Amino acid sequence: MKLAGRSAGFRSAIGPDDSMFLNPVNMPEIIQNYCRNTDQEVPEAPGEIIRCVLESFALERIESLIGKQYEGLHMVGGGIHNELFCQYTANVLAREVWAGPSEASVIGHIAVQAIVLEMFSDVQEAPQAIKASCAQKTYVPEYVKI
Repeated sequence: MKLAGRSAGFRSAIGPDDSMFLNPVNMPEIIQNYCRNTDQEVPEAPGEIIRCVLESFALERIESLIGKQYEGLHMVGGGIHNELFCQYTANVLAREVWAGPSEASVIGHIAVQAIVLEMFSDVQEAPQAIKASCAQKTYVPEYVKI
């Protein structure tokens, strides 16, 4: 992650859902070939390759699929421990990213049980309680000169 953080950003991007990335023998080579074949700058150093991957995951077009625009993105789960990924996501989206909680699945299951047991007055109260109880980190877009 340190190497990726020292590498220049937004130089190339891969399509993470492309079938060529499913089970390659040499992932860095496949990434380089993808960039070469799509007329992009080819990442050479390990940090450049890692940064390309992190920024590419951040480029997924969620909004175009659902036809709605959001103020930012709320990320949950173990991936939020990768602060570089969270920051790159904010950079690429040019919007804030709110990260947390990391144990979202467990907390969600507990919330569902609490709803069933009528420990909340309504379904909307559970997310409010979670937000008030769990740490969340905000990532603000950083604009990088290319």
